[in-house]
Amino acid sequence: MKERQVNLGDLRERAERAIAESQDQASHPDSDAESRDIDRLVEELRIYHTELEIQNQELGNAQAKIVLGLEKYRNLFEFLPLPGILVDARGFISEANQQARELFDIRSNTYLQHRSAFQLFASDSRDKLHAVLRDPLVRGPQIAGMLRLNGTQDAETVYDVHVIHLNEGPQHAYGTLLILVDKSVELELAARETALNVAKIAAESANVAKSQFLATMSHEIRTPMNGILGMAQLLLSPSLSDGERCDYARTILNSGQTLLTLLNDILDLSKVEAGKLELESGFVDPAQILHETQALFSETAGSKGLRIESLWDGPTQRYLGDSHRLRQMLANLIGNAIKFTPQGRVTITARECEREGQTAVLEFAVADSGIGIAQDKLSFLFQPFSQADSSTTRQFGGTGLGLSIVRSLARIMGGDVGVDSIPGEGSRFWFHIRADIVAEGSDSRLGARTSPPPQLRIEALPQLCGHVLLVEDNPTNQQVLRALLNSLGLTSTILNNGQEAVNAILGGLAADLILMDLQMPVMDGYAAAEQIRQWEKEQGQPRRPIIAISADAFEENRKHCNNCGMDGFMAKPIVFDQLARMMAQWMKPAPVTTATQPEPAPAQQLDISQVSALVGQILPLMAHNKFDALDHIGTLVDIVAGSTVANEIADVRRLLEEFRFDLAHERLQRLAQSQAWLDRTV
Repeated sequence: MKERQVNLGDLRERAERAIAESQDQASHPDSDAESRDIDRLVEELRIYHTELEIQNQELGNAQAKIVLGLEKYRNLFEFLPLPGILVDARGFISEANQQARELFDIRSNTYLQHRSAFQLFASDSRDKLHAVLRDPLVRGPQIAGMLRLNGTQDAETVYDVHVIHLNEGPQHAYGTLLILVDKSVELELAARETALNVAKIAAESANVAKSQFLATMSHEIRTPMNGILGMAQLLLSPSLSDGERCDYARTILNSGQTLLTLLNDILDLSKVEAGKLELESGFVDPAQILHETQALFSETAGSKGLRIESLWDGPTQRYLGDSHRLRQMLANLIGNAIKFTPQGRVTITARECEREGQTAVLEFAVADSGIGIAQDKLSFLFQPFSQADSSTTRQFGGTGLGLSIVRSLARIMGGDVGVDSIPGEGSRFWFHIRADIVAEGSDSRLGARTSPPPQLRIEALPQLCGHVLLVEDNPTNQQVLRALLNSLGLTSTILNNGQEAVNAILGGLAADLILMDLQMPVMDGYAAAEQIRQWEKEQGQPRRPIIAISADAFEENRKHCNNCGMDGFMAKPIVFDQLARMMAQWMKPAPVTTATQPEPAPAQQLDISQVSALVGQILPLMAHNKFDALDHIGTLVDIVAGSTVANEIADVRRLLEEFRFDLAHERLQRLAQSQAWLDRTV
């Protein structure tokens, strides 16, 4: 609406004067002109009155909008999700919102009013705030960063203070708004983002390493598998000589052993990662372990023209530890040393490098003169799924698990591992372990060895009698186990699952022993054993042995078998010697008849005096676990070649080569007694 400049007092005076004149001149006939002026003036007054009413209405509406706007912005300030404070030109607090009151633990604005805003901040932060507040002419928000509060519950929390001047000039008409932003939240988010990025990189690296590991595993599995399948096909050829047939069979056995070693490494690694690897405690003679390990690898090293040496640089002392795991750790290091050393030597050393009370720190080391390792590759050596060279063109095979297992075992034993290497000159791998010191005279050295219980000690290929119920769902395993049982003189019935076994036993099948697979369709071995044991208890039947056979070789599987009432456990692949031991423990020996007894070898076929003297030398060496027995047993094998005892002596040599001194000693002693050789020794 167009604005008009109106003097309401003048307009009112003119109107009153016009009305008075119209009353005085009402009787005059020539007053029409004046009357029209009055009417016009009254009309103009009415228009102005209407305009005033409209303007008054507009002013009222504007005032209402201002009130609503003020309420709106007050609510925005009050419920701002960040602490906010209004300060006047002097820096005193005029108002604080809800977040600020909660932050400073106050109930109303009354407490804050007339207090300086600087009192809210620590002394070392006030200068930063003052520097921003003293220049109110700066347009837009400013930030006084990293300020610490004073006297709050979050005294250690750091804030960014955003400063907004609300005035348009130097008079500070509206004061200044302070908004506090918790910097710790931002820092925490940044730290989380950094951690996520690190985790992402680690996950990607792990995926790459595992992909490389799977590719390596595929190669390492397929290589011996090719040997097994290829040689098995060659064995089917009808025109093989006995020598070729033995060579092919030996290749199959070696390839199978390679696969079994690979599976054992993977099993050990999984046990370590799951925290389920348990160590055995027994007597450890470091000098003996070094000597035995050197003998084990002497042939392999010699085939490459390498010298292998060992040295125990310490006192004549025994310790408590897990000798089996120590041999495994050394075997991993020595195997790598021989693999990566084209010429020169491999040296195995051990020493006691620290002693405190009854505990010692032992160091075992394997040094070689091989190709060495670049410095940038050393950090990856002991990581699972990692190798110094993981390319498809690598010269040397292997899964890369051996060193990881060595590190894990060393740490479980309270030590660690390390390596020193110079490319082109060689490497030295070492590990430390902690071991308790064995007091002198606490036991004999032979006591350090754990011998099988007497009932488990058997002669080679014992002949037994009895009937075995074989519960196995795999046809190949059925065929193999039946053949092995037949070679022991045992008959067998084969069933395919646990339910069939339960039905057969409850139906009256006469079985002297049950060989029970664990993982089978329909009903597994655990449930079948429980039902058979329950039936035996209810019917008063004698308890028949149930032996578990399974590829699940974890300790919890063995414990589960015991809880289900089984009497033994054999891990697949089944080793014939292990099966023979287990059967001899539970089955009766076959009756010996005079008609079927082989004729003893005539004395004239052997130089009995020579054999007796040699046996007399070997038996004491075996009793004291001396590796010199290996040299003498080779001579004995040559002497008895072609005789009726040649197979028995060959079995004794095999046991010695496996470091099973106790069993080898017992077998040779029994054989010597049966042949009356000991009667000729002095």
